Amino acid sequence: MDEYRKIVRMIKVEEEGIPPEIKKELWQNIKASIVQKNRIDRLKAFAGYAAATVLLAATAAIYPYLDRHDKDEINFEAILAENFANKEVTENVVVVFPDNGMIEIEDKNAELVLDKQGKMSVNSKIIEGKKLSKPSAAAYNQLIVPYGKTSSIIMSDGTKIWVNAGSRVVYPTIFNERRREIYVEGEVYLEVAHNPDCPFILKTNELEVNVLGTSFNVEAYKNDDYQSVVLAAGSVSVKKINNKDNTTIKPNQKFTFEPNTQITRLENVDVLNFISWKYGFLIFEKEKLYNVLKKIERYYNIRLSYNPEKMKHISLSGKLDLKDDIEETCKIISITAPVEYVIGENEIIINVKP
Repeated sequence: MDEYRKIVRMIKVEEEGIPPEIKKELWQNIKASIVQKNRIDRLKAFAGYAAATVLLAATAAIYPYLDRHDKDEINFEAILAENFANKEVTENVVVVFPDNGMIEIEDKNAELVLDKQGKMSVNSKIIEGKKLSKPSAAAYNQLIVPYGKTSSIIMSDGTKIWVNAGSRVVYPTIFNERRREIYVEGEVYLEVAHNPDCPFILKTNELEVNVLGTSFNVEAYKNDDYQSVVLAAGSVSVKKINNKDNTTIKPNQKFTFEPNTQITRLENVDVLNFISWKYGFLIFEKEKLYNVLKKIERYYNIRLSYNPEKMKHISLSGKLDLKDDIEETCKIISITAPVEYVIGENEIIINVKP
């Protein structure tokens, strides 16, 4: 009850500026946590919220690739490599269909929705045309979110996925009756629709996450030196690809895997720090500065030039509101951390202060 009173006081103090939908989500999370194991998750009040422009990046329908050893095993990496290796990168929303036909979607604040029959709509407008194939559990799509943009998608089973900048999600138009399976490269936050008869499986190039119905964040950028799973509610098990050993994660825990060293870690965390990006801001708590700069590069789609080695021992704590322009963001970082910046024509140079 002491923790409960703290949460209420925090919400009252910084209530101004919190959108109603986020207040509702906070309250639902608090009530769910009280029911589960009679514990209350520690939440921080959302202050100064401003939604960043949410843009739909791309959806591409593609044929499935089956692993030769198991007819049910999908070779997601082959899908990524073969179907998109030679395609031109675009800043617009792109839909690529099985026959490689393409359309671009320029809508801002777009939400992609698949109904139970797999029919696709964007901002409540049904996408139709000769290029669209018949929805099927055997036809896999790809949602591509370029740097500088974010998006969301509601799957045919009701699962909702928020997709961060520079990410890809491979998924079927309709889930089959035995299992729901998707592939992620980049960062996503999911609220999985509960279905005990049809487990939900999320794969990266290194990890496999198994769930029944829960909310969690996955970060698995291809060029990063780690991949992580942070659980907000429910329960998930995580294992390395081609490994039988599972690690069960509880709410407010983070599982981290380092591909280069094969080291895994399980630690208690504040979930809000890892899912705040979907609300339009970033929260850091003693985060390495070069990790902060990588997130900023992806969100603003701008090149930051800096020496990671010189920033290894610099940590940053605080909140960055993503509604601010990049210059204001750099100014805030230079005040908080011992760095200075110079804005160039095509990049921003960041150096450690002498």
